Amino acid sequence: MLPKGKTTLTVLLCIFLTALLACSPQDGDDPDRLPDDNGDQDEEAKVVILATSTHVDFGRGEGEEHTIAEQMKAEFGDRVIVTSPHESWQSSYTDTTVMLLEIVEDPSVKAIIVTPGIVGVNHYISAVRAVHPDIFFFVASPMYNPDDVAASDIVIHPDEVARGPKLVEQAHKMGAGTFVHYSFDRHMSVDIIEERLKLMKQTAEELGLDFVEVVTADPVDITVDGLQAFIIEDVPQKIAEYGPDTAFFGTSEAMMEPMLTQVIINGGIFPGLNDSGYFSPTYHILADVFGVDVPESQKADLPWILDQVNDKATEMGMAGRIATSPVSPNLMSIQAGTYYAMDWLDGKIEDRNDKEALQAIMTDVAGAPLQMQDYPGTDNCYLYLFDSVILSE
Repeated sequence: MLPKGKTTLTVLLCIFLTALLACSPQDGDDPDRLPDDNGDQDEEAKVVILATSTHVDFGRGEGEEHTIAEQMKAEFGDRVIVTSPHESWQSSYTDTTVMLLEIVEDPSVKAIIVTPGIVGVNHYISAVRAVHPDIFFFVASPMYNPDDVAASDIVIHPDEVARGPKLVEQAHKMGAGTFVHYSFDRHMSVDIIEERLKLMKQTAEELGLDFVEVVTADPVDITVDGLQAFIIEDVPQKIAEYGPDTAFFGTSEAMMEPMLTQVIINGGIFPGLNDSGYFSPTYHILADVFGVDVPESQKADLPWILDQVNDKATEMGMAGRIATSPVSPNLMSIQAGTYYAMDWLDGKIEDRNDKEALQAIMTDVAGAPLQMQDYPGTDNCYLYLFDSVILSE
């Protein structure tokens, strides 16, 4: 357990569509998918964790993903190898491919965990499998090219479409009478975000909430700073217009910190972060906004962080007004992926792709129940959803 197609491609399209579609079909044989046999069990079989943190634009750099990966290494010793993609990964696959091929020259390396599934993950799977076709791959929150991650044994991603109505339900439970949704045209042209918004509006109508859409300028045009400045100005205006029982959500991670800050200052409701899995900002944004100093040793200790944030929420009069996921998606994915791979290598799990065993491990790691479903037409891609945690409730 944690101390525990109608648009050009955008980052969110990569994030969401890949999670939904980057999976092998159920019908017919896929030549890239491997049989279930895990071969001779070897207690010294090793798992590689390719831990990628992609928060450079938001000031996090390498952080929580590496912390939890190092905890896995501490737990399993030399059976875990922790590494990162080469710094050139966004523009070139070559350096990271060479690095992985060097690592798998060790015949005891039997599995690779990739979190999040960075641009080029399909290339890395193909390159490694060309040399060692039996390597097990576990990819979480893939971000690029829906069809090209089909060779991964297991793919997981938060269920972003289903989460939309859940956020509205959560806001209603927290006392909201109005729900304000921020986005911009580029995001709203993504089919999955559009579908999520449709479901959110339907849910709001069913529950009797007023639903307000705010279209902002695109941060590509006005910069992230410009977008955040708009949020800082507009959220207080909306609270003044609709009252303190107004809930806020935005489709961009760049909106989250200024939005949450203004909700705390002005007394609104915040039903959940935009924690898609790729960015995994869940607890560190909360810690930053509430002024919690997280020491290096506690960076991946989500219960500790949540305790500190709960105390701060109570002190600031925000008890019951802010909600978040019980887990950070990337942390849970790294830990669950490692446990699953180890259990498969050790013969405790017989199949390469065992949904029931995976769900049990993810639930245990998160310390909270989750809903998990196959994406239709696939048998190795799983979308998961946790209920939210309301601070200081």
